[in-house]
Amino acid sequence: MAHGAQHVAITGASRGIGAALARAYSAPGRRLALAGRDRSRLEAVAAACRAAGGEVTTDVFDVRDQEAAAAWFRKIDAAQPVDLLIANAGVFDGNGADGRWETAGEAQRLVEINVTGVINTVLAAQQAMRPRRTGRIAIISSLAAVLPAADAPTYSATKAALVAYADALRILLASENVGVSVVLPGHVRTRQTEAHVGALAMIMEADEAAAIIKRGLERGQAMIAFPRRAHWLVRLASILPWRLKALATRGDRFHVHKGGGGPG
Repeated sequence: MAHGAQHVAITGASRGIGAALARAYSAPGRRLALAGRDRSRLEAVAAACRAAGGEVTTDVFDVRDQEAAAAWFRKIDAAQPVDLLIANAGVFDGNGADGRWETAGEAQRLVEINVTGVINTVLAAQQAMRPRRTGRIAIISSLAAVLPAADAPTYSATKAALVAYADALRILLASENVGVSVVLPGHVRTRQTEAHVGALAMIMEADEAAAIIKRGLERGQAMIAFPRRAHWLVRLASILPWRLKALATRGDRFHVHKGGGGPG
């Protein structure tokens, strides 16, 4: 299970939370399989992890490519069985400045990477974990799944879909001893927040977020949501009638600086 995992696989490991998680899990005797789309950034993360004593492999591929995701997992699992998969790869986008709505192409990209990409990765992992009857799958969602952001409607929808997917998987895999965790971060200082033009309440650093996620996974938590105060505030706001919800969240309105929010 996640506690004491000896081989940890992380997608979207070239920056942001994924890179921070790679650093958090780096230790002598632990193997890391890092995947991303930016070769130079990924290798820089790998170098830092190796300096901390971890054994690291890197692979560059697009999680939207089901065959590539399956081939990646088969390869890393054959080298050493993967104990923990963290499906972190994702992108952020939303409405632009001056009232410009997100385009159909932007929305489609969000769905393909954030939802289909995660499903591709999980399908690859379960083929190896189920026969062994061991392992944990962690899916990185967002607090936007609980309280959708009006200015990032498709992003919010993709993150809500991941919560539903994780909840279904947890029940489906329970009898096969494969654990499933879903992670709901609030604002974390990453490339996503660089593209977010507006208030960023209770923002935290990526390394702090990674430490919280790692602790939660080691405890086998089904849901890891943080910051705790932000989680309870969005839960309370989510049950309000929509007009009150709009009033409660008006200070959180934002727009997206286009050209940011790349793969996490």
